[in-house]
Amino acid sequence: MRDRAAATAVGCTRPEVTRRVKGYLVRELGISSIDCVALPDAGQSVRATDPLVQRRIREHIRRASLERGAGVIAVVAHAACDASPGTPDEQIDQLCEAAEQIGGWGLGMETMGLWVDESGAVDRLA
Repeated sequence: MRDRAAATAVGCTRPEVTRRVKGYLVRELGISSIDCVALPDAGQSVRATDPLVQRRIREHIRRASLERGAGVIAVVAHAACDASPGTPDEQIDQLCEAAEQIGGWGLGMETMGLWVDESGAVDRLA
């Protein structure tokens, strides 16, 4: 059973980013249980073209989300990411594409893209 009060955050595990994203999910969506899947440069990684990599990422996210009964998947990217060589605009485009791609996997969960800017503000972009 999917619980709208549970979420899976997919992205960087940098403590400041994780804290900001968790705060946003609690404050804005009333999420009470948040599981994190470590996936540096999530926007780029989720969009991998290698079918094996794609399948492993999809299964990892699916398993983590279903085990917690999550109703929300938040794909996370942030400014000044060491794992992402792209510009902020490129990272944002990749984030939005990744959120759309995960939403198309048929997991039955609300999917969103969250961007953490240079000041630490979290914005829902997808």
